[in-house]
Amino acid sequence: MSKLFKRSIAIVLVVMTILLSVSIFAWADGFDTQEPEPIIPEFVNISIYSANIEKSGISVNCSATLTSRISTNLSITMVLQKSTSNGYTDVKTWTTTGYGTYIDIAKSKTINILSTYRLKVTFVAGNESFTTYAYY
Repeated sequence: MSKLFKRSIAIVLVVMTILLSVSIFAWADGFDTQEPEPIIPEFVNISIYSANIEKSGISVNCSATLTSRISTNLSITMVLQKSTSNGYTDVKTWTTTGYGTYIDIAKSKTINILSTYRLKVTFVAGNESFTTYAYY
């Protein structure tokens, strides 16, 4: 290769390096350096909730607890659901209500041990509600 050709390639590479460096700095400069958005809690009233289902022989033991940050109307609805080919069907529903900052419920049900079950639990504290599922 000739000296002129090698020199031309070197100049092109230097120019490309400079251009790429400038564009990267310009892109990085576009980021917002302000403080991040404050973290907003998912719930205002609901503080702690739990749902549990345990298989014990030919029964399932279902339980749930709800704690709120303030005294308010509380409710827990547990629905035992059986797995079917089309999803889940309701087997048994239990509900408890109260006023204050804590409520719990615990129930048992005899089941078909060859089937699969889950527990659907809806928690309500004041005007907030949340539904979760527990599996065994």
